[in-house]
Amino acid sequence: MEAAEVTVENAQSGDAVPDSSVSNEKLCDEALNSDGLGWNTTNASWVEEAKRRKHTLKICKFYRKRLAPERPDGTMSAKDVCSKALDGDDWNGSNVEWVNEAKMRGYDLVICKSFL
Repeated sequence: MEAAEVTVENAQSGDAVPDSSVSNEKLCDEALNSDGLGWNTTNASWVEEAKRRKHTLKICKFYRKRLAPERPDGTMSAKDVCSKALDGDDWNGSNVEWVNEAKMRGYDLVICKSFL
């Protein structure tokens, strides 16, 4: 069984019940509500497991953030932006956010390649 799997089905809510092998990242993603400001009241078993592990909201926010894909925030180096924005000799069509960040900074393909 993989670490992120869940093992028992909760008959009342239809939500899977986490066991001790579930990663902290997965557990907290399920235990927090959508805006991450409180516990998810519809996933009580996940919240219970998070609290059993002594996770506070602050700790769970940290773990949830680790699951989130990295996004450009204006503080990334040119090399980091361009390494995600380029796919070989062209823009990376599957990383549009990074391509937009590079273009917003005034980088064209030639400039971006020079940072790598």
